[in-house]
Amino acid sequence: FIERLIRYANKVAEDKMSTQNTLFGAMDGGSGFQIQQPKVENVEEWGNIEKLRYEKEVVGFYISGHPLDQFAMEMSLCRPLDNTLLDKENKDKEFTIGGVVTSANIRQSKNGNQFGIYRLEDYAGSLEIALFGKDFIEFSRYFIPEAFIYIKGKVMGRWGKDDELEFKPQLIDLLSEMKEKRLKEMKLKLDINSLDVSMVDALKNLILKNPGKFGLKVDVYDPQNQYDIALFSRTVKIEITKELHQKMTALLGSENVSLNWYSV
Repeated sequence: FIERLIRYANKVAEDKMSTQNTLFGAMDGGSGFQIQQPKVENVEEWGNIEKLRYEKEVVGFYISGHPLDQFAMEMSLCRPLDNTLLDKENKDKEFTIGGVVTSANIRQSKNGNQFGIYRLEDYAGSLEIALFGKDFIEFSRYFIPEAFIYIKGKVMGRWGKDDELEFKPQLIDLLSEMKEKRLKEMKLKLDINSLDVSMVDALKNLILKNPGKFGLKVDVYDPQNQYDIALFSRTVKIEITKELHQKMTALLGSENVSLNWYSV
């Protein structure tokens, strides 16, 4: 369609420069004709990920959001990929990171074995990850461009260059599977002084509209008398989504809504 638009625009420009059969020829008594405009076809709207990909492809950065927004809950467990990850004080420490794979470069070593150089990107920055030997065989299937993954690994010295640090993966999985495999429950903290009928009704409405399989814990606390009562729902299970988490946070405050995960 864009190509047809360009051809149409070129033809209009040519006819405007011509003394015969111009686009506006009929207006001044001539025998001109009007060029038929291309019709816009009905096409499906781009999905969010596709739109974001084209945004970055054209202007070099995302405009309307970030591809990782759909995994906001999962990414809350991941350490940001900022410039301090590979600092010396982090050597031999384990971290969980996550992001979207933005590049994959498969090469061949002198002995004929393949290895991969990849780049993972999150909100804070990006990280280069190299896979060799058994790690390449085991983990390279996850490093597909535009794949969303999380990695548990360790900051270590490079082989033969212990003073240079790299992040070595130990476990990799898809961000899309993290909730099903590792999310346990949602925990709410309620100040007894803020509890009233409208608050209870709002909570009840959110919970009943999101039935699911995940647990729900409610801690009611009294900051004045310093007591805390932990309540666990045995009959009501909820579906924990990004939207529910956002609504609970808006209702109770971010400090009073948390997610409990099984250890990675």
